[in-house]
Amino acid sequence: MARTEVPRRGVWERVPGSGIWWIRYRVNGQLRREKVGRKSDAIRLYETRKAAITAGAKFPTNMRRQGFSRHCTK
Repeated sequence: MARTEVPRRGVWERVPGSGIWWIRYRVNGQLRREKVGRKSDAIRLYETRKAAITAGAKFPTNMRRQGFSRHCTK
């Protein structure tokens, strides 16, 4: 019997089979989406983002313009 994969909340592959994974989360009610790459990287980044939100890290209003790095720090 083949093992079925349980979908992970907030991590998805926009085009099935493409190998490009995205993450989706909310900060203060505002939806954020980020293109990540590999699935393992997407899962790790999603967990990092959620931990930063819980810890109260400040997110810029537009991550693209301010050169926001992939690792949030407080």
